[in-house]
Amino acid sequence: MRGPIDVVPRSLMDVFADLVRAAADRGELVAAADPDHVATVLYSSCFGLLYDWCEGTDEEPPFDLQVAFMQFLDVILNGLCARSSDAPQTSAHAESSALDFRAEGTPPLPDA
Repeated sequence: MRGPIDVVPRSLMDVFADLVRAAADRGELVAAADPDHVATVLYSSCFGLLYDWCEGTDEEPPFDLQVAFMQFLDVILNGLCARSSDAPQTSAHAESSALDFRAEGTPPLPDA
């Protein structure tokens, strides 16, 4: 059964996999990343975050959903970024990352 929007939510995995393939083809992501596996991680994590956020109340959500999504994307996508062999390897959320998916004003994740 479909909801009020006429889409199959799992079709997002195809969209995610296509985006990962295209980025890998352009050399922006590591070639070894399996696009279908990455799509499953993206899909599951997005809906997991949304589920956790929905457990809050209308008056007080449990966390800022936009910040949580941006931090999630920072960890996942910057972790998949291709790095040149001569560049120093840095943490997944380093300021010098090849791609920066954080929204302006979104705080970086703390170093592990």
